[in-house]
Amino acid sequence: MKWLISLLAKSAILLAGVLMVFGFIFYRADQPADIVYKKYARPVSEQIPIMGMQVHVTDEGNPTDSTPLLFIHGTSSSLLTWESSTEILKKDYRIIRFDLPGFGMTGPNRDGNYSTAFNNQFIDSLLDQLHLNRVIIAGNSLGGSIAWQYALHRPKRVKGLILVDAAGIAPLRKMKGAIGFKIAQIPVLNKLMSVITPRFLVKKS
Repeated sequence: MKWLISLLAKSAILLAGVLMVFGFIFYRADQPADIVYKKYARPVSEQIPIMGMQVHVTDEGNPTDSTPLLFIHGTSSSLLTWESSTEILKKDYRIIRFDLPGFGMTGPNRDGNYSTAFNNQFIDSLLDQLHLNRVIIAGNSLGGSIAWQYALHRPKRVKGLILVDAAGIAPLRKMKGAIGFKIAQIPVLNKLMSVITPRFLVKKS
């Protein structure tokens, strides 16, 4: 019995040591918002006050386009998701991108509310701020879910939908799912990942 206790103790010490080394290598403290903005803002970036948040928005492309494309990114992402698409389409279309509340450089909603009702109100407020009556919305994953739910909420403001692997719609085949979501369900590890985010893990997700 003593050898088993000794083995378990040594294993626990070894595991703690590995976690400490892992943390030392990959630990990243939160950076101030202004430094992050200077580092990642695009030349066309703006910060627009909406519902108590400074929302990171880009508005570029053809200024004569009367019905712009509104791009909505997915989970663990930002408006940069649409960088290559914007480069291709902005010659002919007006392209509006933004970081959703809780993502990118918009930052969290102070109320902690990310419900469908909140998202609908947020999109309404964004379009009002930009003086847009009607848009075509392209959404990926979470952004796709927000897009089609907003279209149901305000059908007259949505001329068309482009859904890319939209959440809330049953997939044609079973998906593996991102490793980030799996780790988020594991006790202790999910807490560590709030301060330890290895680049390879972000890429894998």
